[in-house]
Amino acid sequence: MSRRKLESIQVLRGLAALMVVLVHIGVTEARYGANGYRWLDGFVTGNAGVDIFFVISGFIMIYTSSHRAGSVAESGRFLVKRVVRIYPTYWIYFFLVLAAWLIVPQWVNSSATQESNLLASFLLYPAEGYPLLLVAWTLEFEMVFYLLFTGALLVRERYVLPCILAVMVGLIAAGQIVRPESDAATVLMSPILSEFAVGCVLGYMHLRRTWKGGWFLAAAGALLLLLEIFGISWVSLAGLAGSPFDRSLSYGLAAILLVHGLVSVERESTIRFPRLALSIGMSSYSLYLSHVLVLSALGRIWQALGLDVLPNLVFVSLLLVAAVLWGLISFRWIEKPLVDGGRRLVRIGSETAQSRFAW
Repeated sequence: MSRRKLESIQVLRGLAALMVVLVHIGVTEARYGANGYRWLDGFVTGNAGVDIFFVISGFIMIYTSSHRAGSVAESGRFLVKRVVRIYPTYWIYFFLVLAAWLIVPQWVNSSATQESNLLASFLLYPAEGYPLLLVAWTLEFEMVFYLLFTGALLVRERYVLPCILAVMVGLIAAGQIVRPESDAATVLMSPILSEFAVGCVLGYMHLRRTWKGGWFLAAAGALLLLLEIFGISWVSLAGLAGSPFDRSLSYGLAAILLVHGLVSVERESTIRFPRLALSIGMSSYSLYLSHVLVLSALGRIWQALGLDVLPNLVFVSLLLVAAVLWGLISFRWIEKPLVDGGRRLVRIGSETAQSRFAW
C-alpha cells in the first residue's frame, strides 16, 4: 500500500470549516448588522461543512491507521492519540465558554431550549440538550467513530474495513428498527455514521489505485451544494425529504463527491494549492472551535460602539477575517503546542512503561 501526504484533504478541511463559519456569520449578521442587504441570511447550506469533516474522518482513519491493526497495543495507542488530538484544544474553549456562562449566562446558547449538561459537554458524551460549546455536537459523533474504529483495529489489517462497515451498518439498521430515545443511543445509531463509513471506503479505494475523473466528481459535488443554496435539492425532488437519511443523501453525497473528486485530482495530476488554503486547512480545528466565540464577541462590540450604521458587507467581511485570523493564531499558539506536548507525554509514558517491563 502506498501512503502519501494529501494536501487536498487539508484544503477540504479548510473549506469545511469556512462553510460552517459562514453559517454562523449569517446568524451574527442577522442579530447585529442593521444597515443594508443581509449577505448571508439563511445560508444553511454551509452546514454541509460538517458532513465534509465526517467523510474526511473516515477517509483519514483508513488511509493512515489500518496498517497499525492487529494488536491491543496499537488499538490503544490509536485511541490515546485521538484523545490527545481532540480534547486539550477543545477543553480550552470549553472552559472559556464555561467562564462566560458563569458570569453572563444569557450570552451562552441563548437560543437553546434546554440547559447543557456540563459533565457531558466536558467529556463529549451525548446527553440531552446541546453541548455548552454549541459546535461540539459534531465532536460527539467523531468520538463515537473513533471508539468504533479503536475496536476495529483489534482485528488483522485485511479485516479492519469489513469490521468497521459491518458494525456501523448494523448500528444504523438497529436505530431504524429500535428508534432509540436516549441521546447517547441516538448518536450511536444515527444515519450520519454512514458518512464516516463511506469515507472509510474512499480511504481504502485511494490506497489501492488512482481514480480518474476527479474534476468531474468534485464539480458534481460542488453543483449539488450550489443547487441546495438556491433551494433545489435532489432529495426533495426524489420525494425522500424528511427521511432519516435526508442529510446523508443531500449534504453527505455532496461531501463524498468533493472528497473523492479532489483527492483524485491531486493523485492523477500535478496541482499546487494556495498556501493560504493549506494554512486554513491546518488551522481548521481551531477555527471550528473558536469561531462562534469570536463572532459573538465582535457582534456585541460592533453594536456597542454604534458601528452598525456601517454597511453589513463591511461587518460580514470583518467577521470572516477575524475568525480566520484567530483560527490561525489559535493553531500556532494553542492547538499545536498542546497536541505536540500531549504526544510527547504519551511517548514518554509509553517508553517508561516498556522499560519497567524490560528484562
